[in-house]
Amino acid sequence: MDDLLPNATGKPALGIAGRFGSRARGSHGLSVALLGPDGSGKTTLAKALQEQTANAFRGADYYHAAFGFLPRLNTIARWFLGRGQRDERPAPPPGTNHGGMIAPHPALKSLLYVAYYAIDYLVGGMAMKRATAQGRLVLLDRWFVDYFIQRAHRRASQRLLRAIARLLPKPDLIVFLVGDRDTLHARKPELTAEEIEFQCRRMADLARWLPNTLLLRTDRPLAESLAELQAEVCRRRGARQRCA
Repeated sequence: MDDLLPNATGKPALGIAGRFGSRARGSHGLSVALLGPDGSGKTTLAKALQEQTANAFRGADYYHAAFGFLPRLNTIARWFLGRGQRDERPAPPPGTNHGGMIAPHPALKSLLYVAYYAIDYLVGGMAMKRATAQGRLVLLDRWFVDYFIQRAHRRASQRLLRAIARLLPKPDLIVFLVGDRDTLHARKPELTAEEIEFQCRRMADLARWLPNTLLLRTDRPLAESLAELQAEVCRRRGARQRCA
């Protein structure tokens, strides 16, 4: 597993505002998608990056799982089935099933999910591009390529997923959060250690053909992971606006 992952840099965390300077709040924003298994620190890193970039961008937008321009499919299903009340069934034991990610959906059901949410990612992607053109930072906690990773959609046509992914507006940077399976599992045991390792390997494969990607180790202190992410954000934005 470790041969697929980048080595820790050991660099101290540096505020991105210091890299860009107070005059860097121009019209060049950036969109960053964070993907990884449970316990990899997506939300923690997103919040930390947003705090560090407060003076570097003209604001920030944060989206979790999807953009939310369309109602969620389970909400629509409950409405059609007359189940207006929340499902009160007990949650499955940790490590056995988490949101359907362990047991793959039937191919037709997966196709429905992918096609439906692709519309949301299309509309949201256009809004994302508009926001970055205005100098804003857009943070995505997951993105469409998550369908390549989650076990729920392992039966979906990979050719179809690739075709849709090529058509959708893309983030400026896709960050795959990877690390030692046991370390990530200890943080959040909803997934098995084996599933975490599978997802990390899958992300390493995706990084080989997807453009604008970064494999980021998060099985280390947050300051080290954040420093490497900030350096990459600075480099990506520097292609549009010179770093201070």
